Amino acid sequence: MAYDKASSHNRDQGHDTILDLSGTTPDGPNDEALGSERASTAPQPVPAEPAGFPFRFIDEFERQNSKEVKREVRAHVRRETHLKQRKLNEASKPKPLSSGRRRILQKKQETPSPLSLQSSSGVDQRQKVEHLLPMANSTLHPPTALENTRHDSDDTEEVPQMDAESQSYASVSFPLSRWQSGNTTPYALLLDDNVPFLQLGAATWPFPQPIRGNGPAISVWMPQKSIPVPDAKSPRPCLLRSSQTVPWIANSVDYLSFKHNVIQWVNRKLLVPDDATSDMTIGVLICLMSWEIARANIQELKLHMDGLFRIISLRGGEPNITSFEHFCWKVSLIDLLVAVLTSSEPRLCFRYQEEILLAPTVNRSLGRLQIPDSPLHGNDPFEFVLAGSAFCEDAVLLVQFMSDLTRGTWREDSPLVKPEVEQDWNDPSNTLSRIVYATSSIYRKAFEDPPIPFSSPSNTDALTTICRCLEDTRNDETWTEYPGILLWIVLTAMAAAVNQPQCSFFAMFVFRVGTSAAWWGPREARMAIMNFLRVKRRSEGLH
Repeated sequence: MAYDKASSHNRDQGHDTILDLSGTTPDGPNDEALGSERASTAPQPVPAEPAGFPFRFIDEFERQNSKEVKREVRAHVRRETHLKQRKLNEASKPKPLSSGRRRILQKKQETPSPLSLQSSSGVDQRQKVEHLLPMANSTLHPPTALENTRHDSDDTEEVPQMDAESQSYASVSFPLSRWQSGNTTPYALLLDDNVPFLQLGAATWPFPQPIRGNGPAISVWMPQKSIPVPDAKSPRPCLLRSSQTVPWIANSVDYLSFKHNVIQWVNRKLLVPDDATSDMTIGVLICLMSWEIARANIQELKLHMDGLFRIISLRGGEPNITSFEHFCWKVSLIDLLVAVLTSSEPRLCFRYQEEILLAPTVNRSLGRLQIPDSPLHGNDPFEFVLAGSAFCEDAVLLVQFMSDLTRGTWREDSPLVKPEVEQDWNDPSNTLSRIVYATSSIYRKAFEDPPIPFSSPSNTDALTTICRCLEDTRNDETWTEYPGILLWIVLTAMAAAVNQPQCSFFAMFVFRVGTSAAWWGPREARMAIMNFLRVKRRSEGLH
C-alpha cells in the first residue's frame, strides 16, 4: 500500500516535496512514459476514501512498474534507517546523572594534578581534533594548564641551550599534548598562542625512540623568550643528540605543512597594519628562517630576508625594533647566518643593542668566564688561552695555526700537524683532537692557491668525523667553556655541508652556541661570524 499523496524528503533541495502517484511532482516535469502497454492496463481512478482511511490499494502490476511508488518506498526505508541510526546515536551519548545526589567516597587531594585538570578538556580535544596539524585558519582553544610544572632546557626551546631556565611559561597556552590529542608525538614545537605549531606524527617516525621528554618544545626565537644562561651540567638538548634526527625533521611532510601554515599566517598578519610590524610577526618569521637555514634553502632565504628587511624598515629601522635586547640579538644572528649561506653582506645592524647587553660574567656551572677566543677572533696566543684545558698539545697547535691563517700572519712552511688517532674513541681528549683536525683540514683549503670552496666534495670524510665527534656528549663542558672554538667548528661544518643532509645538524649547533653569545659576548660572536664570511667569500673567489 502507499499514500495517495505522501510527503517525501528531497535530499538535494533540503525540504519536503509532495509526491503525486500519477507521476507528477510540483517541482518538476512528469517522469518519462512507461509505454503503451502500461497505459492500456493502468487502473481507473479510485474515488477518494473517507478522511479516516486515507489509503488505496495498488495492484501488483502497478506496484512493480510505478517509478513513483518505488521511489516512495525507498524514501520510506531510508527514513526508517536514518531514524533508527539517530536513536542509536542518541543512546550512545553519555546521559546526565539523575537529580538524586549520590555519595561517592573520594580520597582527599592536597594539590590536584595538572593531568586531572585537563582530563575533561582532553576528551573534548580528542573528539574535535582529527588532524595532528591544523590549517593556519583553524583556531584551537586549549586549556592553559601546563602538563608539567618543571621546565628545563630540553622542554622549553627549539634551539636549546645547555642550561635550565627558571622563567615561568604559564602565559603560553599549549594547543596539544600527548594526553590531549591522543597521540604519542615524537617531537612538537610551539611558537605562541594562535600561531601554527610543528608536530610530528608517530606513524611516520623512523627512529626507535622519540626525542622529546615530557612535553612540546617552545621556540627560542619568540620575542619574550629569554636566552638561557649556558649550563655545562644540564643534559644535551634533544635536537643535538643525533646527526640523523634533524635532517629527517627538516625534510618531513609535517615540517612542510608547518612551513606552509606559517607562511599563510605571516601573510595574513601583513594585511593588518598593527600586526604587520609587530615583534610576534618578526619572531615567527625568523623561526621559519632558522629552519630554512638548517635546510640550506638559499633561494627562499633571500626572499624571506627581503621581507624581514622591509618589515623592520616600516618599523623605523633597527633602533626601533623592540625593547627586548635578547630578541635583537636573535634577529641579528639570523641576518648574519643568512649572509654566510648566501655569501653576501648582512642587511641589518644591531650594534647598539649588542652594546647594552650585560657584560660577560662568571658562568655558575663552570665557576669561571667563558672564553670567546677562536681561530676567527682573538689576539692572545692559544698556548695561554687553552692552558689547562682538555685540548691536547697537537690540537692547540692546530688552533693557533688556523688563527694565523685568518689574520694573515702564518708562515708558508707551517705544517698541518695531524694528531695521533691511534687512541681509543673512549678518550674524550682524542675526540677533541679529531674534531679540531677535521675542521682544520676543511678550513685551511680556503687559503690555498687556488682556494677550495667549503662545499667541495673532498670534505665529505672530514664532515663525517665532525658529526661523530659532536655526538659525543662527554665534551659538553669543554664546549661550554670555549664557545668561540665550537662556533668556528660548526660554522665551518655548516658551510661545508650545504649540499648534504648533515647541514641541518650543524645549523642547530650554530643556533645553540650563537644565541648563547648573548651571555658570553655578542660583539665577539658577530666579529667571528663576519671574519668567517670573509674567508668563505675568499674560497669562492668573491673577495
